[in-house]
Amino acid sequence: MSLKALSIDQAVVLIGKRDAGFSDPSWNPCKKILGLTVLERLILSAYQAGVRDFLLVESDEFHKEGHLPSPEKDLRFRKEDLHLEHVSLSDLPDFVHQGKVKNRFWLFDSDVVFDPAILTDAGQDDSSPFRSIGPGIQMCHREMFPGLVEALLKHGSATPGPHRQVESCGALPTAVLDDKSRFCLKVASREDAKRAIRYILSTGRTHEDGFMARVFIRPVSLMITKHLLKLNITPNTMTIIGIAFGWLSVWLIGRGDSRSAILAGCAFQFASILDHCDGANARMTFRISKLGSAVDVIGDALVNFCFFLSLSLGLYRVDGQTIWLILGLVVFLSQILYYFNIIRIARSAGGGSISVTSASFYSFTKKTEGKSDRQNVRGKLERLASRFTFIFRREFFVTAILLIIIFVGTKALMVMVSILFPLQAIYTFDHARKRLS
Repeated sequence: MSLKALSIDQAVVLIGKRDAGFSDPSWNPCKKILGLTVLERLILSAYQAGVRDFLLVESDEFHKEGHLPSPEKDLRFRKEDLHLEHVSLSDLPDFVHQGKVKNRFWLFDSDVVFDPAILTDAGQDDSSPFRSIGPGIQMCHREMFPGLVEALLKHGSATPGPHRQVESCGALPTAVLDDKSRFCLKVASREDAKRAIRYILSTGRTHEDGFMARVFIRPVSLMITKHLLKLNITPNTMTIIGIAFGWLSVWLIGRGDSRSAILAGCAFQFASILDHCDGANARMTFRISKLGSAVDVIGDALVNFCFFLSLSLGLYRVDGQTIWLILGLVVFLSQILYYFNIIRIARSAGGGSISVTSASFYSFTKKTEGKSDRQNVRGKLERLASRFTFIFRREFFVTAILLIIIFVGTKALMVMVSILFPLQAIYTFDHARKRLS
């Protein structure tokens, strides 16, 4: 997610029970939702939006139990610019004298799940000393901090003064959603937790998803991700499992018989679904890493290379005709030319890393899918190739491969890819040449 620089980098998080004046039931911020506690997700969401300094204000009972994010145990909190400071209510007056809060700050209840973009948009507004962003999130001026401390000491972990200003303006809804599906939800019951899960799962989708991914692959992958997160399976583990299914499909397709080919198509399809699962897992649990992206892209590329080579070898094993080996070599060389040009395009965009290469691939395919873009393509061969660019999205061609194997057969599949892959390579070569010239 690309977010603007945030002008507010401090946050005060209120942890503990509410006072009797509010009807919300007490909620344990350490209860996990999709692999993270509500409190951990709050901190990592705010960090993603640019907040770096967190003052965690805890009731004395909660402070003694030690249920807080631990940088020693979780790498996601072990960041040089992330500062977590725990303080019990009884020690809070010292923080007023020390001037810990120096600028505007966010005031969070510990039971809030939200889209980081909400903070980014609201943080650009300097016009108001106090502003309610959504349920359980307020933007406050530093001069309000002493009053906040006074209210906390007087009422225990009661909601402080600024909330009364909000209350006078009318009750806030339990969730805030805009046309971009941004959300802010207080998790104070089992039903709220179910709603939060639905909102968080929506962040597993990406703008690069094609039609096949949006309608078929992504709903299935998100359902699988939801259950795997309950088992605390990491994105890298999902990536390795997906690559393992990919290599299983390579072995099966090389056996040459029709039954093994169908199983290979199913394994290839499942590997593609898991490929969506690991990315969704990483986004929802804040585990996105360069290493994970590199392993994902390289693993997919190697499986694709070997799948079609193995396909040609399997066909040759069945009938002994060298044409299948020739077609396999054509597909192999076409894939090398394709990836070579994608890397050239990535470097021309200012980077050459695996993650940039992957981003360039999705950007390239999305750009060439629009009719308006194809109208600007010159040359019959290039125009023909541009019309078929969408089929090289992984989620599309793995499904097509399975259907072709089932209804037409592996020989027809080999002939089709030996025509389409060279067209793809020629188109990307011409695209790279024009871009670099």
